Amino acid sequence: MPSQIVRTAAMSLFGCAFIAGCTSGQRVEADGLIVLIAEPANSGDAALLSGKLTDVGGCVGIENYAVVWPHGTRVSGEGALSLTVPGQPKVALGDQVHVGGGVLFEAEERRAVYSIAGVSIPASCVSAGVWMSSPSD
Repeated sequence: MPSQIVRTAAMSLFGCAFIAGCTSGQRVEADGLIVLIAEPANSGDAALLSGKLTDVGGCVGIENYAVVWPHGTRVSGEGALSLTVPGQPKVALGDQVHVGGGVLFEAEERRAVYSIAGVSIPASCVSAGVWMSSPSD
């Protein structure tokens, strides 16, 4: 049942694609890693993921989850890769980070296409699971 709730919340993000003025998500490459950034959203799940910012199958994530970061996340690849998530201080790989949201894809979940919130997720990034971050209030 929790997976259904996460999917329902995630599917609501697709609605933005059909509303005038919405933009799509982004795949930003920096320092050999991919940062997945969602299209604009008004809401999301409220679970908390905490851990070190790390490389998860070639994508920037937290611990064992690749993360789809909220719209407005800024990426800097000058020197060491760093992220600035809206409403949070700048973080670099190895730093402790906390982000709200919920599990989008479980590690064992296999699909032909991994796409959500306007961004296509590389299959290599899904090996341990994908976390969909919520926009900050």
